[in-house]
Amino acid sequence: TKLFRPRCSPTPEDAECAAIIRAAMHQVNEANRINPSPPPDDLDCVSGCMLPTIDRPKIPDLKCISGETLNACLINDDWKNRFSKLIIIDCRFDYEYEGGHITSAIHCPEPKDAITNFFKNPPLIDTKPVCMIFHCEFSKNRAPKMLRHLRSIDRKINEARYPYLFYPETYLLDGGYRKFYSKYSNHCVGKYTQMRNQQENGSNDDDDICEEAL
Repeated sequence: TKLFRPRCSPTPEDAECAAIIRAAMHQVNEANRINPSPPPDDLDCVSGCMLPTIDRPKIPDLKCISGETLNACLINDDWKNRFSKLIIIDCRFDYEYEGGHITSAIHCPEPKDAITNFFKNPPLIDTKPVCMIFHCEFSKNRAPKMLRHLRSIDRKINEARYPYLFYPETYLLDGGYRKFYSKYSNHCVGKYTQMRNQQENGSNDDDDICEEAL
């Protein structure tokens, strides 16, 4: 099963996602009507800056954090001073996730999962932000696509009050699950299950098996 499957006709899942987006947009429009004051000028510039990030030249549009940073978040509670929640999002295939994953990680292998998991009851703007950390096996393809997908939906829903976002604090885990598990398996349930095409051809790149995002 591939991550992003093209569909020729709408499915019940498509209709559910569309309804969730419409409801969230209505919530935004009502909030904007009640409180139409403009956001701070620098709001968009400071998004994704509450955790220390590392440089990833191949994906300059995304904020990346090291495994050391995630480890520090998991062993200490100081993140609670900055965030209302810390959510780890695992974008790998089912058999990879079932073989082992970071404790408490939410499994989101399909684009619809980002919508149904995070936009049915989006966070309030005036609360502490939610910290979202995405990863796949290497964080090279599937996780970046899912993070961009969530951000595009967030932008669409909040278009009427740009640059506000429900989830401004989104990060990519550098090296993915493979690198994190090699150093911090104590934070994981199960083991590390390699993606099958890599077992067959020895590749360390998941690009060939993953189709383009929506």
